[in-house]
Amino acid sequence: MHYQNTKSNTMNIEKLVDKWKYRQTIPSVIDQREIQEICPECRKHPTACFMRLLAEVLEIEDATVLDLTYGIGEFYRYWKPSYLVAFDVKKWDWVVQPDEFYEAPFWEAPNILGEKKFDVVVFDPPYDVVKAISTRTWLYYGRENLGTILQNFPKIAKKYARKYVIAKFMDGRKYTVFDLVNTFGQRPKYVIIYRFVYYRRPTKHNKVIKTHVYYLIWTM
Repeated sequence: MHYQNTKSNTMNIEKLVDKWKYRQTIPSVIDQREIQEICPECRKHPTACFMRLLAEVLEIEDATVLDLTYGIGEFYRYWKPSYLVAFDVKKWDWVVQPDEFYEAPFWEAPNILGEKKFDVVVFDPPYDVVKAISTRTWLYYGRENLGTILQNFPKIAKKYARKYVIAKFMDGRKYTVFDLVNTFGQRPKYVIIYRFVYYRRPTKHNKVIKTHVYYLIWTM
């Protein structure tokens, strides 16, 4: 069984690098609007298009993937791995249904997956913010704080990744991208700063929202 897109029938878009102005490369700093200029689907779903573009540049379009903090599966709206295994503390209203889903903290993976290996491990932890920027429930909330999540990330990622570890991270009140790198114990091969503009200004309850996130990529 291949995983299913549960909300959209626009999965089969053309190869993005054929339209991307940088072709087979991605600059170390990019603007969301550059992604949105690629095609109409990218205008609507820039994060999903960026992950598809990243997969094409890294040549992992058909990779096996373990996602440690799955959320709604937005990363996979246009990127279609050959097999997708996901963990999260709650089953959300998915955009894309994974092949296997485990409603558990990802550090329980050794008890569930054993010694399996995946081409890519993906990590998109909760942002260290006071309040979500929208009124909907904040994704990835759980019983554990971000410190616990970061502490468990390196050993699980290194255990299961065969080729790449890809982490998306935003600096927060207590933890920054430096904490993520130091905890992992080695420098990433690539660092991409992804800039964007929110439609709402931060409020006094949401002081640490930034206008950029980091994509860190380690090679195994």
